[in-house]
Formats: sequence, C-alpha cells, structure tokens
Amino acid sequence: MNLDRFGRQKRLSKVALATIKVVVEWDRFNRIPDEALPDLDADRLPPRMLEQDDFQTLLEEQEVSKSDLYSVSQLVKRELKKHDHFPL
Repeated sequence: MNLDRFGRQKRLSKVALATIKVVVEWDRFNRIPDEALPDLDADRLPPRMLEQDDFQTLLEEQEVSKSDLYSVSQLVKRELKKHDHFPL
C-alpha cells in the first residue's frame, strides 16, 4: 500500500490500526457463508474489532479516535481495492 495516499497528517499508527481492522473485519464477515448466518447463534459470531478490549486499548494508547479510525479505514479499503488484495 502506498502510504503517501494517506496524506502527511495521517500517522502510521492510525493507518496500521485501520488496516488491521479492515482485514480482520473482512475475514470475520467472509469466514462464515451467508446461508449459515440465519442458523448461527449471535454468541458464536467472532467479535467485532471495536468490541475487543485489547483493540480498544491500542486505540487509546495511540490516541486514535473512532472517527479517525473510520475515516482512515475508508482510505485503506480504497487502496486495497485498487491493488486487488481482496474483494471488498
């Protein structure tokens, strides 16, 4: 990924955390086939990144707000789509 696309104002920690979130969430949603979702108990779904205490702690330590995480995640998704790393 070309980090210059994120602008000089974006810290590497924001881009790294957003990239982790995008990749893990993509895996979370694509690991379970759509046809199996209606029969799956909610407690069997993998937790979302923002529901995990360790990830929340990382965000706080790096001073990354949820709004920053969201906006940088959108940039990460666009970059990954451009490079066909995985379909989003």
